[in-house]
Amino acid sequence: MRRVLYRTFRRVHNVGTRLRARFTSVGFVLIAVLIGGAIFGIDIRKSLSYQLFAIAGGLLVVSIFATLRFRPCVAVRRTLPRHVMLGQTFHYQLEVENLGARQRDGFSVRERLADELPSYDAFVNAIEPGHEKRNAFDRYVGYPRWVWLLRQSRGAQFGQTNLPPISPSSTVPAQMAMTPLRRGRLRFEAVEVSRTDPLGIARASRVLPCPAEVLVLPTLIPLQGLAFHGPRDVANSATMGAHSGEEEFFQLREFRQGDSLRRLHWPTLARLGTPFVREMVASGHSTPVIYLETLAEPNTQRAQFEQAISLAASLVKAAGSANGNGLVMGRAGAMGNAFHRYYDITALEALALVEPVSERPNFEMLLPLISNASALLAIFVDWDATSQDVFQRLKRAVPACWALIVRPMETSVDEALGQHVFAVSPGTEAVVLERLVRDGAVVPSNG
Repeated sequence: MRRVLYRTFRRVHNVGTRLRARFTSVGFVLIAVLIGGAIFGIDIRKSLSYQLFAIAGGLLVVSIFATLRFRPCVAVRRTLPRHVMLGQTFHYQLEVENLGARQRDGFSVRERLADELPSYDAFVNAIEPGHEKRNAFDRYVGYPRWVWLLRQSRGAQFGQTNLPPISPSSTVPAQMAMTPLRRGRLRFEAVEVSRTDPLGIARASRVLPCPAEVLVLPTLIPLQGLAFHGPRDVANSATMGAHSGEEEFFQLREFRQGDSLRRLHWPTLARLGTPFVREMVASGHSTPVIYLETLAEPNTQRAQFEQAISLAASLVKAAGSANGNGLVMGRAGAMGNAFHRYYDITALEALALVEPVSERPNFEMLLPLISNASALLAIFVDWDATSQDVFQRLKRAVPACWALIVRPMETSVDEALGQHVFAVSPGTEAVVLERLVRDGAVVPSNG
């Protein structure tokens, strides 16, 4: 039965998408009138509804025929940012060029994203927000879950933009707006150029391939000027070597205004065409490290996993500079699961793309990545026996160690979990960070 429901939802979604692309709101009203006239006008001797059927049908046929000769001779170009933030509307420019010899009027443009419909396994096993409040019928049929999965797979919310008249061989800019609905890669597939018929009923359109992508970074939680640096004495001793004059390579990052040109990395500039600089730190430099546990059940623990990613991204962002927090987490790869360490913007990019892993990488692979850590803050999605064992091993490697356990919405922050272990749920981040301040793990941020 579930498979029948899944196939029905897919077919209804596909038919609805085609109808919305073909007809305007006026067109949908006429379709409703057409269906109503057909139902109530079967007996033409007892009802005049058949006349509504004839009028609505005639208008629809005329409008559809008026759109058959739509052949827009245009080209489109996009200018996208490299990164955008989840949930924040971003604006970009789409240029439309008229390649024909006549002026084009009444055009509108709309983006087409890569549409990946939810799989059957996701439809059956996923748990949408508010699932526990649904009645038995909604939980079994799964329509609210289907709508939520469609929203996640769509990737962004956007509308249609009307264009001014385009003269021959000229270009007009269209200011586009889009709101990302999930983190990760937002893939643009094409641009749909359309025009309604003179009656405003049907819409003719042409799809112009224009592939591109933009990276959606995780939501950042306001931390009220606080950042994880570990105990003050440990953090200060880690930077005592900064005045010794000896420096070593730390990472490559994009050029920022004020950077010394002597630190430009010319091979990267020649290869990518984008200026990068070498970032250096004092020899023997050690930094606080944030460890994100990525072992999670992708369906039942998805909300907690996303909250953990937002918390890790916010802590990394709050540190700001290269002397701030490093991020360590396990990720799946072609050669199996492995731990990786990231800094600054590369950490945010990695958090934008990370997915839950089903098996934790070998712990011995983690030790070299945290060997020079002055302090460590571990973020867990679950607090089972395995997670507790990992935390104890982390404490043996880095004595200045704390843990945050991401809990569902209704969990109290006063939950007793152990020394240097704190429960955090959506909306309680500021309270937990204040406790970490009293515990000596968090200090005011300079970034």
